[in-house]
Parts: sequence; C-alpha cells; structure tokens
Amino acid sequence: MDEDIIPTRVQKETLATLLKKIFSKSKSAHLLRYDSGSNEIKLKIDKLSLGIVCLEAPYILLPNYDLINLVEKGKCCSYCGAVLKIYDKGKMKDDGNKSDREKQTAQDKHERFVNGLDCFTCEVRWCDKQCKNLDFKHNLLCHRPSNKTASHNFTDVDGSEKDTFYFDRWKKVDKMVRSNNWDLVYNTLMCILHIYYDSNLKDGFESLKCFDSDDITLLESFIMRKLTNNESIDLKTVWESFSICFKHFEMEYVQFLKYITIFQLNNYNGSIYLIFSSIKKSKTADPNLKVEYFDGNTTHVYEEFSLRTTETKSIKILSEEVIDDPSVKPIYTNRASGIVDKQIIEISSCDKITNLEELILPDQDYSNPVDVEDDDIAFISDDNSDIDVPKIILPVVKVKQISNKLDVNHIPKIRTASFTSSGASFGEGIIKYNRDQIREMLENISHNLINEESDDENAIDEIHSSTDSESTVSKNIVSLVKNLQVAPNTQRRKSVKFEETVATI
Repeated sequence: MDEDIIPTRVQKETLATLLKKIFSKSKSAHLLRYDSGSNEIKLKIDKLSLGIVCLEAPYILLPNYDLINLVEKGKCCSYCGAVLKIYDKGKMKDDGNKSDREKQTAQDKHERFVNGLDCFTCEVRWCDKQCKNLDFKHNLLCHRPSNKTASHNFTDVDGSEKDTFYFDRWKKVDKMVRSNNWDLVYNTLMCILHIYYDSNLKDGFESLKCFDSDDITLLESFIMRKLTNNESIDLKTVWESFSICFKHFEMEYVQFLKYITIFQLNNYNGSIYLIFSSIKKSKTADPNLKVEYFDGNTTHVYEEFSLRTTETKSIKILSEEVIDDPSVKPIYTNRASGIVDKQIIEISSCDKITNLEELILPDQDYSNPVDVEDDDIAFISDDNSDIDVPKIILPVVKVKQISNKLDVNHIPKIRTASFTSSGASFGEGIIKYNRDQIREMLENISHNLINEESDDENAIDEIHSSTDSESTVSKNIVSLVKNLQVAPNTQRRKSVKFEETVATI
C-alpha cells in the first residue's frame, strides 16, 4: 500500500447500537430505520415526494471558529454562536447609528438580568437560558480562579468532581493555537472537552469515519495539509501542553491525532451530527438526499404533473399543487448533555426513495457549507459606466478519492469566498476566502484587458471612448491586485464592512 494513501474505517457495530437506540426513542419524529442486514440507514416507508426525511440536533455543538472573537465581545452566543440582537429591531450597541438607534427598554434589560444571560465577570452573553445552562466551558476557559494554583474543579455532566483544570496553562495553549489560526486543532480540543465532560459521547465520536492507521507520520502529514502550508507545526507540543492543563487527564498522542481526523472528516460547519455522519457519502453514485440548516418551515409546496386522455382521444397535461406537511421533530442524539434547539440540520430527499434503497449524500467538504449564490463573486460596475466587468467564479480543487481511501498528496478543497449573515445585525460581515486565489484571478483579468488594449491600438480613433474606459478598468484592477499583497503570516479570515455604494474596479 502506498504510504501516502490512508484507508478509512467506521466502527459499524458500535454505531449500529447507538443509532438503533436513538431511532427507537423518537419513532414519530422521523422516517429512518437501521437495516442490520446491510448495516445502513434506510427509510421506514417509501417516500415518493420531495421533503424532509429528518431533523437532527447536534451531537456536539460548537460555535463556528470564525465567530470566537465576536463571542468574546458579547456579540454572539457563547454556546451556539447565534448573533445576539439585544436592542429593538436587531440594533447592536456599537452599530454606529446612534441617532437612529432605539435604546433597550427597561423590561428587556430586566429580563436578561433576571435570567442571567449577561456574564457579570466578562463581556460574554448567551441567547437564552437553554444555552447558558449547557455552557459548561465558559467559567472553565474564561474566568481565572483566585486560588494559588489558578485551578478549577472540573466536574462531569452528573456534577461529580472529576479532575483539576489549570487555567494559566490553558491560556498558553489557547494563545498558541489561535494565534496561528489552527481552527481544526482548536475545534478538536473543544470536542475533547465535551467528551471528557460527558463520557457518553466517547463511543459515538470514536465510531465515526476515521483513518484506519496508527502511522503518526502519515496522520501528521494529513493534518498539517489541512491546517496550513507551513510544515513546522509541532502537533505534539499542542498535545503535551493540553494534557498538562489537567491533573489526571490521559490521552495517547496517536489518539489525539485520530480525534483531529475524525473531526475533519465528519463535522458540519464546525459541529458533529451523528446521523448525518453515518449516512453514506459518494462521489460516483447519484445522491438522493441533501442537507442544510433547518429554516423552521416543514411545509413544502410543489407541482405534480400527469397525463389524461379526453373524449376526443387527445392528451392533456394536468398540473396539481401538492402540499407536503410532514410531522417531524428534531432527533436529539445527545440527551445527556446536549438537548438544544439550535443549529438544527434538515436532511431531505431530492428524489423518490423506496424503503429498500440506500440513502446517499453528496461527498463534499461540509466543514464550510455555503449557499450556491455565495460561490460567485461579481464585480459590479458604476452606474455611470457602460462597461460590463466580467464575473469571477472561484474554482474548486477536489481531493482525489480511490474507493474509501483518501490521497493526502493532493491539494485539499480550497474554501470558496462566502459572505455569512452572522454580522448583518451590527453592520459587519465575515468573509471567508483564499486571498492568493483571488489575487491570481485578478491578475489574469488585468493581463487580458491589457492585451486587448494592445491589440486595438490601430483602432483607437474609432473606439476612443471605449479604450479609455477599458484602460481605466485595467489600471484599477492592477492597483487592487497590488493592494492584495499580504504578509505570509496574515490570517486568512478577515472582517470587512459593507459599503452602500460599490466603486468601479
């Protein structure tokens, strides 16, 4: 076997036991069953119409890594990452529109105070009491104890004292990981904290798709490619530094690396979903399911067409409006420490499915799901300009997959540029992009425009106004490309402010 190809494995026996138990406790909330013969998730009945198959609550819920700074400033919920709208009409405290801002009413302030939704020690806030009660990490990671050792008593989900957690040591780990923007490592550390807090999560997490190899070099190589192009990352130092944050915590280095790969291969936008991760994903077979965040609407209206013959033996096409309103409720896969009605995902059918068919999702990178309309970046020209500036579509480099083996030598999927709605309420948005990729495409456009100008030098007198406009566009694009040059250590995620008008590039 090639040393650069790592086989994957799933602990189907452990996963089957968990899924059967979960499905039996919520029979009326979904259309799923576990087929022991094929070790696959299938439908209980045929579903001949498009619509929701199930709703799933997170198994391990983590706020998106891009929102951590906003969480610390009290703009997003500390537990689920939801944007907080503290003032009326969604206005935030520092939205910059002081003259138009409606102040928070005394009743609203009193309600948040009574429910304890604002931390009294720091700026962290929660969206409701459910998130506040489930957020066991806040006091542990944010508040320094006053005792000599600066240590917290680490209690488990049952309230029993389990270990001692050293705050100052954690701050060193936190600074090391976040300063280098190692989002994959940071999220894995948060998952380990959840599993250490609630040991019931361990079997489910470890049974998910993972690399079936104990080769440390091979595992490190894959993880480093996912983190950054810098090969000087010392993952062992991170593991050692995190281990000494506890007094009795023990985890082998190989297991730590496998936990990172499990999170990378199974997370959906930074959180773990047990049922979603257990459904087969394929690049070759046609998918019959799709997944997205639940928008709160369970009713789907669509048209169904049929052919009818008339008395004159002619054929008519009849359309009928069909309303699919299934009775579905979220499936809570973590009932011990994570019954939360936030970040619910919707798994729905995109084709007719019988109860004997295998359920298949598209095999793609779900760690950064984006809407289709967010994949395109268009440069909009000024209202006074007649020039159509071309639209830029970011290419996606796919990872080569052979059977159930992944080739880690190939470049991982580059994250496409996308604007999230997480900052809409306070005037800022978060843009995720690959700066080098955008700069390269802008350079190509600028060169193409310059070449067109040189080819049309003989026709300057005839199309004088047109060439002047193209020259202005090309120079502006070249100027923009130069401004995109950044230092190699600059973080790849940036916050940008949206202006009301867009100038011509």
